[in-house]
Amino acid sequence: MVGAQKSLVDKAKKLAGKTDKITEARALISEALQEVTGTNEDAYAYYVAGNIEWDSYDKKLAMLQINPEDPSISKDDMTDMLINGYNYYVKALPLDSLPNAKGEVKPKYSKDILSRINSHINDFYEAGATRYNQQKYYPDAYEAFNLFAEKSQTPDTVRAMGYFYAGVCAYSAKHTEVARKAFANAVEKGYNNPNGYIYQVACIESKIAEDSTYSDAGKKEILDLSKKGYEKFGLTDPFFISNIVDSYHQSNNDAEAFRIIESAMAASSDNAMLYGLRGWLNSATGKDEASIADYAKAVSTPGVNADIVYKAARKYYNYGTNLLGSLDPKDGDFATKKKEIKDKYYLPAMDMARKALELSDNATEKNRINNLIGDIDYSLSL
Repeated sequence: MVGAQKSLVDKAKKLAGKTDKITEARALISEALQEVTGTNEDAYAYYVAGNIEWDSYDKKLAMLQINPEDPSISKDDMTDMLINGYNYYVKALPLDSLPNAKGEVKPKYSKDILSRINSHINDFYEAGATRYNQQKYYPDAYEAFNLFAEKSQTPDTVRAMGYFYAGVCAYSAKHTEVARKAFANAVEKGYNNPNGYIYQVACIESKIAEDSTYSDAGKKEILDLSKKGYEKFGLTDPFFISNIVDSYHQSNNDAEAFRIIESAMAASSDNAMLYGLRGWLNSATGKDEASIADYAKAVSTPGVNADIVYKAARKYYNYGTNLLGSLDPKDGDFATKKKEIKDKYYLPAMDMARKALELSDNATEKNRINNLIGDIDYSLSL
């Protein structure tokens, strides 16, 4: 380290911890760091740079402990200090272990750096939250959460939350491969929520959309993840069994898809979701009457939701429309048959659609249901 560079570092060092001088200290150290050459002596500059950030961070943290509502303290500024300091320390560590001019390896700052990082590691969780709320998802929020998850000495279930939120941050920024790894780490560490699997599936689906050659492998991975989720969470979240059934249907293994549903029904006979799912599968395999029967059962089962009732109404309406289309207008009984179809399918479809509208609390879903009601109403008028 040349004399002028060391002089700048020494001046900056004297300002470390003086929160009102941090701008000046940053300017000095920034100028000094422009002269680094990658030797072990440069570790000192990065070490001081890290101390400038973290000494100020610690001062502000102490002030918050005295007055949590201190208006002079910005959590955004503190997050900058925490992340900046860590980045400087990480650069100092490998340089500190390089041989000196005599060929000796004698780290001077590593012990203190590692001790400081260890004592501050849990602060990175809050730093991640701060950056997430600012929509600085990647790399800022992701790296803060991931660092917490990787280095924290908290229980695995707490570290799992760090991995999960790291995944959410990466996913929000469309870094789906990074996100998928984080979600997998969260599950491995004990993240006990269906979203740990659901987000992994979403990451795979994004990759399939970007790379069609990955489709077959991706679909297999989705099926495997869905099975694991179903094994762990059962019918708590319908996502898993729905995905399994759809996967088997897409691979022309409808027998296994029906077996999965009926096995679940044996253990949960009054489950509206299962009747709705079987209704969908029956429809997809051309078993319209069986589909109608399943949807009717689903709608009458306690706990049915707006989406299932909407799908039931849509099935009744579409099936009735197909039947009407098959009638011969020249048939002497055409008018009678037309009325019978309307009474048997359109009127129940209207009742179901209105029920779905009452159950729904989602604006987009309500709009879709109202469109169906309009279609049914028009068809009834013909």
